Amino acid sequence: INTSLILKEESYFNKVSDSSSGSYYIEELTNNMTENAWLLFQKIEAKGGWLEAIKSNFIQEMIAQNASKQEENLNKGDLTLLGTNLHPNLEDKMASKIETSKIDKSKKDLDFKVLCTRRLSEQMDVERLKEEKNA
Repeated sequence: INTSLILKEESYFNKVSDSSSGSYYIEELTNNMTENAWLLFQKIEAKGGWLEAIKSNFIQEMIAQNASKQEENLNKGDLTLLGTNLHPNLEDKMASKIETSKIDKSKKDLDFKVLCTRRLSEQMDVERLKEEKNA
């Protein structure tokens, strides 16, 4: 009910001549995203569907490549993690224990590769925690 009031008061829709001006950019981004998603779905279907793509490690490799690219961009300074490598609050104390990545040993006998999931900022978090303990 209050959406229109919020848009009026906080987004100043009542003070601009054309409130939809610039939406082409959002539409273009959305269109690009849907086209790329459709291509990805077609690749997965070409592999025999989701289960076959998992069994052949196709999906895991794509995810690992993307994670590696993100980590590389973070290390080069091309990727920003707000509050981590941009504007970190050094006065804020982390918990005494953070969860780090672990691969369950019992899953190594599976027919497919298990993803190793971890936070992109995990190494920075570990280093910050060490500094807090030494302070």
